[in-house]
Amino acid sequence: FPSGAFQSEGLPRVIELQPEEERHLDVQLKGGARSPGPDPLLGALFRARSPLPEDTALPAAGLLLDAPLVRRRVAVADPLARRLNLLREGAGERAASITLRRTGRGVRLTIEHPGDLQEGHLIASLDGRTERGGRTLDLLLPEHFDRDPQGSLFTCGIEGVREGRPHLLRWAGGLPGGVGHGAPGRLVPVSPSR
Repeated sequence: FPSGAFQSEGLPRVIELQPEEERHLDVQLKGGARSPGPDPLLGALFRARSPLPEDTALPAAGLLLDAPLVRRRVAVADPLARRLNLLREGAGERAASITLRRTGRGVRLTIEHPGDLQEGHLIASLDGRTERGGRTLDLLLPEHFDRDPQGSLFTCGIEGVREGRPHLLRWAGGLPGGVGHGAPGRLVPVSPSR
């Protein structure tokens, strides 16, 4: 199980299952990594108590199954400006934020506070399309956006310079694209219940 960034209660645990039996486990996770890097894995190791028949598919050492615990942030495409607080990826890192406001068939992102970055400009990915801007960035919403309560994959951040080196502050994972940068968040339409 992940170490360092997370504290867990209820794990590890050994349970015995009979054939066709199901069990539910209560587990608490506290903490979390500051960075939206690779998501932690939750693993379950299955072992047989008695000798297995010769034709079994289960290896003698057991079977380890794992699944990622995906951390996902959600933003609402509201005509009223909403603040998106960027992740503080290091101890003592200054707060940074972006505002998001719906403008008809699009959304406008604006740097509200760049934290300690100089020469900050916006970067965002919506529905798999990454775009860059200056202090503001207008993104066109996908055609299906208002019909899907789940919204679209979305993330944003500020690219700039810190201590003479390029640096990226992110609202969620998914920036830069590719493996190992965490899961992007979601941008959802306003609904009557929000």
